[in-house]
Amino acid sequence: MKRSIIALALLTLVVTFALGQIKRNNSVEAQIVALEKRAFEAWKNKDRKFFEEHMSQPANTSTLME
Repeated sequence: MKRSIIALALLTLVVTFALGQIKRNNSVEAQIVALEKRAFEAWKNKDRKFFEEHMSQPANTSTLME
């Protein structure tokens, strides 16, 4: 019984470490973060053109800039 608990704990530790080492594709995440930063800067500077170019459908951007 004691050996099985130790083995289970060791296996859990190994699996946790292995999953932590998996490389993620950060390029998509970096693109999303960059777009979010550009959107915030455009909002802060009241840049309508940015929102007109990046909205998925026609929207009234005047309400965003007030």
